[in-house]
Amino acid sequence: MLARLSRVVLMVRGAEGVTKSVNFYHGAVGLQVLRITDDWAELTAGANGLTLTLQAVDTEPQLSTGYSPVLTFEIDNMDETIAACAQAGGHLDGPI
Repeated sequence: MLARLSRVVLMVRGAEGVTKSVNFYHGAVGLQVLRITDDWAELTAGANGLTLTLQAVDTEPQLSTGYSPVLTFEIDNMDETIAACAQAGGHLDGPI
């Protein structure tokens, strides 16, 4: 049986983190917002795509590196996407 990754949960700092993250992943990356509350949001990359769940947390251990997933997106235009991410406040790790 072949497993398919269907959901990634990303912990963010409080309700403000949910709002900022939704704005970033929707506005810069282009994910579709399915549901949003003060402490939780769900976005998707399309009908057969991955679901990204954003969960507000308040304690520092929940936000530490050990709890943070690495997110990988397939994109059509790297330069355009990097520019949109930078303009939306994204921080790039590595050379541009």
